[in-house]
Amino acid sequence: VQISWKRNFYILWVAQAAALLGFQS
Repeated sequence: VQISWKRNFYILWVAQAAALLGFQS
């Protein structure tokens, strides 16, 4: 269960980075 929120946080961070890269392009 402890890794669940970490995984969610990682997915959110990656999604945000991808969104920023896509927006910059």
